[in-house]
Amino acid sequence: MGEQCPACGSERLTETEKDLTIHEAFAGSKTIRIKVSTCGTCGFSGEFSDHNDRLRKETASELQQTAMQNILSYFSDNHYSFAGIERSLGLAQRTLTKWKSGATVPTKTALALFRLLRLFPWLLDVADEGFDTVRARKKYLQHSLEEFIQCIPDEQLAQPKADVS
Repeated sequence: MGEQCPACGSERLTETEKDLTIHEAFAGSKTIRIKVSTCGTCGFSGEFSDHNDRLRKETASELQQTAMQNILSYFSDNHYSFAGIERSLGLAQRTLTKWKSGATVPTKTALALFRLLRLFPWLLDVADEGFDTVRARKKYLQHSLEEFIQCIPDEQLAQPKADVS
């Protein structure tokens, strides 16, 4: 017995393919071809098998592994110490090296944390300082001010303030 239409139970199905693009922060995108079935009896159309789900999960997993490797490469390229990061976050020794090489796979929670650390690297300083609230706020404001100043054109920074008296 083959695939059946979930709406009417008919086996008169035709299959087409369509492209689906899966996006992953820090890893880019990958396009996969998924199968869409249409019932010749009732006209119902959709994904009737688990083939597409498996393909989506495999592709997402590959992209997530690439994302973690890219994030860790960013930290390495910018002279962050893996040992220091592991110590600050309470991770086992060589965890990041194993993730970067693909020897072990990080959890989705770990990937989410490292996405945030990639977006806001100053959070590593917060972790290194024991997540102290006051110091965390100072780091946030310091980083925000530095980012703000970078947005100001150089010629405006060089001009003296106008006298308003």
